[in-house]
Amino acid sequence: MRFLITNDWHLRFLIPEHRVDNFYETQRSKVLQIFDLARAHKVRAILHAGDLFDSANPSKYVISEYIKLFKKQCPCPFYTVIGQHDINYRALNLINRSAPAILESSEVIYLLGITAEPTVIRDDVSLESVALHGLSFGQTDEVKSVEGAFNVLVAHVSVGDRELFPGHKLTAPRKFLEDHPGFDLCCVGDYHYRFSYKLNNQVILNAGTLVRKSTADKGHRPGVFIFDTQTREYELIPLTIRPDAEVFDATLTQKPSTALFDGLLTALASEKRVSISFDDNLAAVMTEKKVKQPVRDYLARTIHQLRESSRDAREIERK
Repeated sequence: MRFLITNDWHLRFLIPEHRVDNFYETQRSKVLQIFDLARAHKVRAILHAGDLFDSANPSKYVISEYIKLFKKQCPCPFYTVIGQHDINYRALNLINRSAPAILESSEVIYLLGITAEPTVIRDDVSLESVALHGLSFGQTDEVKSVEGAFNVLVAHVSVGDRELFPGHKLTAPRKFLEDHPGFDLCCVGDYHYRFSYKLNNQVILNAGTLVRKSTADKGHRPGVFIFDTQTREYELIPLTIRPDAEVFDATLTQKPSTALFDGLLTALASEKRVSISFDDNLAAVMTEKKVKQPVRDYLARTIHQLRESSRDAREIERK
């Protein structure tokens, strides 16, 4: 069987600060390219490794339009997991309020790893069985491979081969494969750069982000992998994109903050939980203070309502 591997689409409506094009239409065109590639390569399914949306509370317009796009254009089943951008406060109990859950309820995608049971796909001709497993961001459930099947793990996890800042301690692709010996293919998302790695008969793939949101992403060429379970071979297929100079504001530059890196390193060294994300910081404080679930849910609902009101106002202004 053939599968198309992708991750980190970060679907959104608003134009990022550094972009000068119609970002929503640019993303949409890339999604259509992926659907065309899936059709041309006759893949059995598209496997997406999390962060389908850029926000836990995306525009209702974006959700509605992508439901229609998937129904009309997606040529095969689409499987994904939940990334930290898809859900508030990394709270897996809030999955049913997430945009991916709405798409699943609309029967245009499937969420992996929500239950302990894998999704098994069988080929009636070759008699091959492929077991799809999922791990959403922060999910610590043990995943067990299915004997006699080709096992695929789709996970939104912090695995990579490149430091994001000096002193960054990261899980290397080889280590992740060694920790999951029963899996033939691991499709991972979270880090936005592309990598692939083989360990004996195991393969781990990160196709990289679908979009270039800021000048820090200059030079990134979005693409997808096509993986064949029979041969265990994979091919990188670049997407058609416009040059950096045509989509980024040349007058803006992304200046790295040495103070931010230094502060982050200090916090990590002292084992404090610090993030540049308001949601992550709030979640860490609530965990530290042992805030009860009803209070967490109330805060999540209130912040969601405030963000929706603010987002709707900004979209009206843009129109």
